[in-house]
Amino acid sequence: VLAQGGAEDQRPAFEAQGSKEAAQVQHALGAMAAAQMFQAATAADDAIRPAIANGDFKPLYAWLGTHVHGQGCRYETPELIARATGRPLSVQPFLSHLESRYLG
Repeated sequence: VLAQGGAEDQRPAFEAQGSKEAAQVQHALGAMAAAQMFQAATAADDAIRPAIANGDFKPLYAWLGTHVHGQGCRYETPELIARATGRPLSVQPFLSHLESRYLG
């Protein structure tokens, strides 16, 4: 469903209205991106998980600083995620996270 703003306004209706649904979609996309980035970070650096288990987030922050925070102004979000993780945004890392957290 597109907004009723004419040809120049081709945003989905939920985005144009600033609705609760838009916030929910943004939250879900953020959770998906976070899961995918965490999966990529832990695959790249075996020290991240043990460090987090000891309350040390420095290895994760270092990975994020190099692959995400240091690149954020250069790329739009979809390209940034793909460059940081090696693939476009996917639901699979988020589903894996939910399965391991709640079913595993």
